[in-house]
Amino acid sequence: MYELTVDCGTKKFGDNLVLDNVGISIDRGEFLAVLGPSGSGKSTLLRILAGLESLTAGTVRWSSDGARPPTGVVFQQPLLLPWLTVIENISLARRFTAHRHEFDHEYPTTLLRRFGMDGLADRYPSELSGGQAQRVAVLRAAATRPRLLLLDEPFSALDPATRIDLRQWLAELVAELAATVVLITHDVEEAIALSDRIVLLDRGRIRREWREVRTGLDTPALRADILQQYQPDEVAVP
Repeated sequence: MYELTVDCGTKKFGDNLVLDNVGISIDRGEFLAVLGPSGSGKSTLLRILAGLESLTAGTVRWSSDGARPPTGVVFQQPLLLPWLTVIENISLARRFTAHRHEFDHEYPTTLLRRFGMDGLADRYPSELSGGQAQRVAVLRAAATRPRLLLLDEPFSALDPATRIDLRQWLAELVAELAATVVLITHDVEEAIALSDRIVLLDRGRIRREWREVRTGLDTPALRADILQQYQPDEVAVP
């Protein structure tokens, strides 16, 4: 069953065409990685799925009742409120009307304990490392038990060793949530390690797709194929 479908998705900012007739369906429970150079439309696509932007033309359709499912969003920067502790930042969603009645007040504490971060509960953002802060941002998005989790290069500002550590951490969290995930990333290794399917955007269009990524046995060949296609926007690739 599809979680969502984008039909003929087109987005313009003035005369600038950012998404050009994009068509894609994402299965419920699928982990989709969207790769592409800067300016290829990746983050715009994610913002549209999050409801932060609207298409100029085309439609986004959701499964079942047609309404956007409960959604968590994580951006490149943690965007934690500096005057709140870690547990207060993660629990922030309970203040919003959309989550007020069904929010599980114990779940943020459970998440911190489940992922070995309960010792950070009373710290403030200024007392956290970059990796710790981004973990908190991801847990904040997870605290509402979203059915759709949208990640916009959440680890791009971190050092390589921390990024590798967080890949496994994120995989465990996604398994805990059983959510549909869309990850925007520049990192080919990250996409291969985490996703079920990879989509490559180039100048607002889908250039290639790779399916059954994590079940494939020939990772070096897959990596080579992706890198061959992953070219800067100004380079034409047949």
